[in-house]
Amino acid sequence: MMRMLRAVGLALLAILVLGAMAAAGASAEFNAEIDLGVEKGGVLGQLDGTVTFTRQGRGVTCTEAEFLADAEDGDTEITTKEAEFAECEAPAIKGAATVKMNKCHLYFNLTADSEDAFTALAGLKCPEGGSATIAVFSSSAENHNTPLCEYALPEQENLTTIGLSNLGPEGNTKKDWVRAHVNLGKIASTRTVGSLLACGSLNDEEGTLEGTFKLKGVNSSKEDVGLKVITDI
Repeated sequence: MMRMLRAVGLALLAILVLGAMAAAGASAEFNAEIDLGVEKGGVLGQLDGTVTFTRQGRGVTCTEAEFLADAEDGDTEITTKEAEFAECEAPAIKGAATVKMNKCHLYFNLTADSEDAFTALAGLKCPEGGSATIAVFSSSAENHNTPLCEYALPEQENLTTIGLSNLGPEGNTKKDWVRAHVNLGKIASTRTVGSLLACGSLNDEEGTLEGTFKLKGVNSSKEDVGLKVITDI
């Protein structure tokens, strides 16, 4: 009888241990890094479609955007040194809009949910006291008058989430590249110009940013050298 109880006890212990190991494996987060076609180069991000910033139901949409980041093979974070947004408007009022980085830099921390499922957390780094700005004008022709609304986006971190997909050569792209589906929330901003009625509350921490970017690995001459996101296990 004692042998039987001991055997049952060992079997239960083995089940518990295996279950714990399986649960740990299911929740484990893999580390991710870039596989760049050269040892040192860069990551070029180009907008594929439109990108929209929304704050309390008020949107600003841009049809042109591009960023460049210095990068090395094996990097786990991408930080832009240049980022530009152009051809922006506020569709609800058919007004022109601008997005200015003001020496702030976007950055992306790479993570992997599995060996072939990748995401990134985003953030904004700014000089001390600095911020990126989004301005909306009351007419479709941008001018030098005071904007109808203006918002300051201060330094912030851990904005989720960007989905990353590795893709092979297609069309004019002869190398591997990465598609980034940007769907960020909890973006903090402060209204610096405009009224409560026209532009929303003074402070907000529920802004969103949505769009899709094509990421390519480039060398110092901005020639395509290929790019992948991989696990470093």
